[in-house]
Amino acid sequence: IYLAVDPHVQHHGVAALLLDEAIDYANRHRMMISLETHNEKNVAFYRQFGFKVFGVVEKHFDLKQYGMIREV
Repeated sequence: IYLAVDPHVQHHGVAALLLDEAIDYANRHRMMISLETHNEKNVAFYRQFGFKVFGVVEKHFDLKQYGMIREV
């Protein structure tokens, strides 16, 4: 359910490879992908893969939750 990359190997394209595989699978099966991130920097990263923000949840603390979707 979670996509995470060990901090020791971040910024080496591992997340992009994992996302490419997930997107390829979703495309072959005509599936939508949705995700959530609390890291605003991730929003631009996911946009590169065709994801769009469909909502931002802000509660009574400083943490924002970005809901994103990649349609078929």
